[in-house]
Amino acid sequence: MKKTKLAIAIAAATLISAPAYATNGMNMAGYGAISTGMGGTAQAYNNGLGGMMNNPATMGMGAVEGNKLQVGVGMLGPDVKANFADMVKQDSDGTSYYMPGIGYARKKDGITWGLGVLGQGGMGTEYNQSNSGIFAGGYANNGSQVPLIQGDNRSELSVGRILLPVNMEVNDKLTVGGSIDYVWAGLDMLMTVSGFQIDGMARQNLIGGSMAGALAGDLSSAKFDFSNGSDYTGQAKGSGFGGKLGLTYKFSDNLTFGASYHSKTNLSDLTGDAKVLLDTTIDNNPTPTMEMSGEIRVKDFQWPETIAMGFAFKPNDQWLVTADYKRINWSDTMENFSMTFKADPAFGGGTLDLTLPQNWDDQDVFMLGTAYKMNKQLTLRAGLNVANNPIPEEMTNPLFPATIEKHYTVGFGYNFDQSQSIDFSLTHAPEVTVTAPQALPDGLGGVTYADMDISHSQTNWQLLYTYKWGITPKK
Repeated sequence: MKKTKLAIAIAAATLISAPAYATNGMNMAGYGAISTGMGGTAQAYNNGLGGMMNNPATMGMGAVEGNKLQVGVGMLGPDVKANFADMVKQDSDGTSYYMPGIGYARKKDGITWGLGVLGQGGMGTEYNQSNSGIFAGGYANNGSQVPLIQGDNRSELSVGRILLPVNMEVNDKLTVGGSIDYVWAGLDMLMTVSGFQIDGMARQNLIGGSMAGALAGDLSSAKFDFSNGSDYTGQAKGSGFGGKLGLTYKFSDNLTFGASYHSKTNLSDLTGDAKVLLDTTIDNNPTPTMEMSGEIRVKDFQWPETIAMGFAFKPNDQWLVTADYKRINWSDTMENFSMTFKADPAFGGGTLDLTLPQNWDDQDVFMLGTAYKMNKQLTLRAGLNVANNPIPEEMTNPLFPATIEKHYTVGFGYNFDQSQSIDFSLTHAPEVTVTAPQALPDGLGGVTYADMDISHSQTNWQLLYTYKWGITPKK
């Protein structure tokens, strides 16, 4: 079992969406137990404080005035497997992530405002290094097969927000809203790269800096190490701002339209202390010959802009049917993953630039949801979330398998009284397997390829407790 990074920050107001797995790409499939129970739909109906992230114009729907406090917990259960050429197989050890959260909102005189802290999204895996693991062996620059530097390989990216949302009822049909968000990101990485892979990257001009020449020759492997083991923050950290705008328009008592725009973030580079380990031996000795400390800088990592719209149709007092569409513009922010290592003065102060091409596609997400009110206490929910995998197969890495395409969701809400209620959602994402070709020396000075199959599925749940006071419901 692994703990997530952001704990309080990851979940908060909505609750609870993961920083790492229940994803459209790296984005959450939905924010909040109500939304996730209905396939992630959220643009045009009252989905609680999840509206802070989904569409700020939905906050306060259903009430004239009042206060709402929500706390909850969620569990993310990813299952990631890697299979190299049907010879080497390994499962990720990151299988359980638990997260708490909290949020507050108040409505009065047609204006709703709130404060929330939540997880935007992320991704990550953990692989224990072993003689049979997928990171156990590689090839030196000269094509000789060698063991790689020992130790775990892992990644964990988590992005969180502190939100200050507000909306205003312009009239009895139109509500407009927005949010100013403080955004922060944390990244851990333990990544081993073989000398043959580095040599190939050098030929493609993906490696630079004053230390690049030191990687030539009989390099066995290199390892980039920045991981602090904290449950709350990543080793490399950055922060900045983002925002969103939203609206809802009520065509009739039965039909509502909603739309929102989430801006691209303006994050600083992610920086932190790091180590680079270099092994130039090719004699079955995986002990690194050089370990350099310094600073890592992940350059221009941003969260993309998102456009969403949807409808909520209420044919009678018992049924609610929802449908949303979302466009996530990954191509603008996930073309390359670029980082620079600067060695400490004791190691010469040199720099090493590394670029990992990503070439993600933009993502179209289609969501359907429904809710059935059994009685005054119990509401049942279900939904479907379908999206294209934004990662080209040839770019998929077992450390970053953000490849989920479908989510099937169910949930319920139960009112204990007019002040207290709980909501629960259960999400299952069926396994998606992609095949990523891996370059290998062919023994003749050229390159051949072998397939690595990377599989990813999830089973997740969220539980939310709501306390309301001073509520005057709409008639």
